[in-house]
Amino acid sequence: MKKRPLITSLFCLCVFVACLDKNDTVSNYKSQENTLSDSLNVVKAGQLIQSGQYDEAKVYLQQAAKSKNIRVKAAYYFQMTILEEKLENLEGAYANFVEYHNYTEEIFKEEQQLFLKQEDRKTLLNYLFISLGVLAFVVCSVIFYLFHKKKAKEQKEFQSLLNQYKDGEIELNQLDKLIESKKSYSTQLTFQAYLIQTELFKETSIYTEMQTLGKQTKSKDAKVFNYQKQEQLQIELQKYFSTFISDLKTYSSKLTEKDTLLCCLSLLPINTFTKALCLGSTDTNIVKQRKFQIRKKMPKDSFCQLFFEFIFEKRSD
Repeated sequence: MKKRPLITSLFCLCVFVACLDKNDTVSNYKSQENTLSDSLNVVKAGQLIQSGQYDEAKVYLQQAAKSKNIRVKAAYYFQMTILEEKLENLEGAYANFVEYHNYTEEIFKEEQQLFLKQEDRKTLLNYLFISLGVLAFVVCSVIFYLFHKKKAKEQKEFQSLLNQYKDGEIELNQLDKLIESKKSYSTQLTFQAYLIQTELFKETSIYTEMQTLGKQTKSKDAKVFNYQKQEQLQIELQKYFSTFISDLKTYSSKLTEKDTLLCCLSLLPINTFTKALCLGSTDTNIVKQRKFQIRKKMPKDSFCQLFFEFIFEKRSD
């Protein structure tokens, strides 16, 4: 008489998890259906911008601007940044870039929440499987006591439950891989945003002066930026690379003003000698030493190491 409530409880737990999966699937399908047309408008606008049809591109972008989906919004402001840059409206490009970066931050936060949700789900499934294991053990114990001759059959059922547990672990591993791929996509968007900042900075007069410095012959008598010029450079970099500097300090609070200055300079397509001149020295070893110190100050997790490699990779115009 006691077996029936036990089996009923087990069935209810399984139905509960199945309903969760079904509701998630329906919700995701409706969300994709609602944003499809807006996404196509952004893609079409990007194609028109590349072909130089700016007025037609604005029409599609105005339609996409009504979307409530943050990913479509991010893509919209990214295309608007490119469009304003093509039209040589740098202020408009920078304003759209700021909005684009804000939405990429929201996307990153949403991905973090999704990751936490998946972790909660993993915990729920682990609890469910543990509960199933406990219930199965109790059922097997009762059956062994009452029906000793059916021992072999009950062991096969228990083995079946263990196989289900292994199948569940495989599905969780697939979900983890999906989360990692989405995090990688978010990182690429962030890095592209930093490179847009460098394009805006290259339009300034002080960048022209930096290029002039870099054309000098390498010698101890080469002209360098004095203290006042370094202060001016610091102000300009903080103006155009404010988002990058803020993110950099978030990842490593140990970085000094000079460290931050070198990181900003490394995003630009200039050589090591030019960087040294901007730092007030003709010795390129000062750049190599500071780069080594920055690596030591950066956290050792995989993202920060990827961030470091992105900053100091070789660039050219």
